[in-house]
Amino acid sequence: MGTLDGRRELGARLERRCRMRWIAAARERLAALFYRGRQDAELDEELEFHVEQEAGLLRDAGLDPNEAWREARRRLGGIQQCKEDVRAARGLGAVDDLTRDVAIAIRGIARRPILSLGVAATLGLGIGATTTIYAVVDGVMLRRLPYHEPAALVTVGAVSSVGAFVAPGVQDLGPISILHYQQLRARARSFDTLVAVNVERLMPLPTPDGGETNVRAHEVSNGLLEMLGTTAPVLGRLFLPEEYDTPHEGAVMVSFEEWQGRHGGDPDIIGKTIGRIRGRRFPAVVVGVLPPEFHPLEAFFASGERPGYYFPRAPELVAEDRGWEPWYVLGRLRTGVSIDQARAEVERIAADVAREFPEGVGVRQRNGAPYRIGLNGLQAQTIGANAQVLGVFLGAAALLLVLTAMNAATLLLARSLDRSKEFGIRMALGAGRMRVVRLIVCEAGILAIAGGALGALIGYAGVGAFLKFAPSSIPRLNAIALDARVLTMTAAASIATGIAVGLLPALGLTRWGPWQPLQSGAHLFVEPTSRLRSVLVAGQMTMAIVLLAGAGLLFNSFVRMRAVDPGIDADRLVTLTVPYKDAAIGRFLLPQAWDRVLDELRAVPGVQSAAGTTTVPFQTPFWSVRARLPGDDLDTWRSGIAGYAITPDYLETVGTRLLRGRNFDQLDGLGKERVALVNESFVRTQLAGVDPIGIVVRVTENDQRVRIVGVVEDVIQQRAEEGFRPAIYLPYTQYGGTTFVVAVVRTTLPAGAMLDDLRAASTRLIPGRQPEVRVMRDLMASTLTAPRFRALLIGAFAVTATMLAALGLYAAMAHSVERRRREFGIRMALGANRADVVRMVLRRGLRLSMSGLAVGALAALLLSRTLRSFLYGVDSHDPATFTMVAVVLVLVSLAASALPARRATGANPIIVLKAD
Repeated sequence: MGTLDGRRELGARLERRCRMRWIAAARERLAALFYRGRQDAELDEELEFHVEQEAGLLRDAGLDPNEAWREARRRLGGIQQCKEDVRAARGLGAVDDLTRDVAIAIRGIARRPILSLGVAATLGLGIGATTTIYAVVDGVMLRRLPYHEPAALVTVGAVSSVGAFVAPGVQDLGPISILHYQQLRARARSFDTLVAVNVERLMPLPTPDGGETNVRAHEVSNGLLEMLGTTAPVLGRLFLPEEYDTPHEGAVMVSFEEWQGRHGGDPDIIGKTIGRIRGRRFPAVVVGVLPPEFHPLEAFFASGERPGYYFPRAPELVAEDRGWEPWYVLGRLRTGVSIDQARAEVERIAADVAREFPEGVGVRQRNGAPYRIGLNGLQAQTIGANAQVLGVFLGAAALLLVLTAMNAATLLLARSLDRSKEFGIRMALGAGRMRVVRLIVCEAGILAIAGGALGALIGYAGVGAFLKFAPSSIPRLNAIALDARVLTMTAAASIATGIAVGLLPALGLTRWGPWQPLQSGAHLFVEPTSRLRSVLVAGQMTMAIVLLAGAGLLFNSFVRMRAVDPGIDADRLVTLTVPYKDAAIGRFLLPQAWDRVLDELRAVPGVQSAAGTTTVPFQTPFWSVRARLPGDDLDTWRSGIAGYAITPDYLETVGTRLLRGRNFDQLDGLGKERVALVNESFVRTQLAGVDPIGIVVRVTENDQRVRIVGVVEDVIQQRAEEGFRPAIYLPYTQYGGTTFVVAVVRTTLPAGAMLDDLRAASTRLIPGRQPEVRVMRDLMASTLTAPRFRALLIGAFAVTATMLAALGLYAAMAHSVERRRREFGIRMALGANRADVVRMVLRRGLRLSMSGLAVGALAALLLSRTLRSFLYGVDSHDPATFTMVAVVLVLVSLAASALPARRATGANPIIVLKAD
């Protein structure tokens, strides 16, 4: 052990010594840079002393004084060369060279300010876009979650019956039953701790005008705050252990943001009653204020639904008939246990629970199948499917950065060609090829640094715009910031881009011998950089068509989403999610309770009709039905069918047409034959188009047989891009109950003007349980927020790329025309007319564009596959979209080549030939 400590101490001492040497060397270099003038004066004085000393010896030997002085200088080998040798011996040559190159580069930039500003602005645009998207990716995906040892945190939940995975390796998890939670705590050996949180809570708070407002709150079980690393609140204390198990307590903790905002940072808030919780039964007394670094679990809610209040609750206290409250489970893995091992264990425990508790609440789905229990890492659960979306954004930004680098390289190449004589003279006087390359790269580096500074400003504005318009489905938006991590990446990208932008023209240009630019008539020889210029222009077109094709596909998909018939009439339609439990009867809402809610709503002035359902369109269906049709084997159960319970006037209220058969009526009660309606997709996918009226279907909902009595038109169930799915509608009188009712109300007045009256009517029916009221148009629009955002962001990149590609083509063609003015003059002197010259220039521009378009189209066809999951009604290889994109870029290429072509015809043959 002592030997190991000794080695560590020796290693630390050597590291400190090396660090001190590096610091000393850096200090010497800086001193040489800033005090060069004084050092040169001292060096001149020292050299003159040696010359005088040597001359004195020669004079003593009998030489003439003037001849002795010249001989002493000759023996020294030249003052300037001696200075260079001394500087090289001191390690100051590189500093001198760098200083000289920077000075030359700055003078070169100052001589062409407009071109320099164009290059810097182009690079700044690409770096700014990349900085913006990287800041988003860094904040959402790359940063560790702000919790204690977040890599060991996992989420446990019920696997959705709709889909097993939302991303590679990430299961689609939902709330877990209390029975499952209890059994996992008792049996699982993969976890150090298991805790739970109920995120679907609203707490009414009084407002200054005497009314109330609902705020989001979370119920947390014992140990959750400590698991996340919260040990000391700003004010007050954490929850006591007995407060989790005592149902009549009303302790509440307030988030730091809510304390600063709603409560004005009141230092005396501890002990105050700010409202009531759990259906107004208990006062909400503040016992603590959470620290500002505490972050809620965004894995379980959208970023726009951040809670402001927390109160303690042991899930085990929930009554047996409420065993399926929305509790989400968080666990910390034991050391050495992998996610796959823990996932296998929870799946095995879930199978054992389904076998041992066949009638347990929340153990089986409403279709009779047992719930599968899955597990994800907390970070993966938080990011979910957004990883693919952000990957697309980052790829688009990277393509734009490459395009801007090519654009800047094209401009610098034109600038370097104009300076070819200067570089030829430098090489003829002894400057090596690498010295000229270093000059060009240094100039590009300075412009890239300026572009990086501009990119940082653009990134700052871009991050603000992203946060303003980003959909709430993207998590961790509060972690997105333009901080030192992101700025370091910006600096690295700027340096790398500057080197690349400078090397491309420099290496191509220095392939010439020094004599070529200096010979008479040097403008006659063929430029060896013409091929490089063609590659750069074609590369810009390649990047542009890739981005434009992706934007075209996303925009086409979004237009089709908006144009799809939702199957309902959303005008003046309002939805109300009625609280799940009627405090007066203490049981699930029965058909009589449905009637009470709807009668109260119908009595509101301005209400035309009101109906009830378990789930409205554009929301996830409440349950998934399994069905067996006539002719199916006894073990065959068809899945993927959405289930709804509705009141008889539901179809008329929402505006869904009954296509065949009859609707439900009040005679379809519990003592009557069980009936059902199906949609067109059910008929098409399950019955192969056969008339379904009269067919008896066995469904696992309450293990019942139902007779199909009608067919309704297809309605969008969740999102337009998912298309229509099979659905079965049951009458609410035969359904048996639900944990909540969604009322749909059609009004005679504008929907927004009815919200307060409808909310008040529901609150009068069930005091203390305010409903969530939404306008159907807003609900529909919310499902299009993410597709619209994707299309707009990629579209902005594509438009920018197209403009830059057009400018790059224009710059290349304009410079080529300028250098070929003598050629055009000779052609016109020999009989070519203006139209011939225009066609020649346009043909050249189209040739450059078409080569890039061909390569870009192939790349776009390959890369468009990554967009498949985001498209609706459009194939990723849609011919119409690709044709339109190609036509647009061809027209852009013609427009970019037209002005240089027109300028080419302005060459006067007489003036051009006289110049020689």
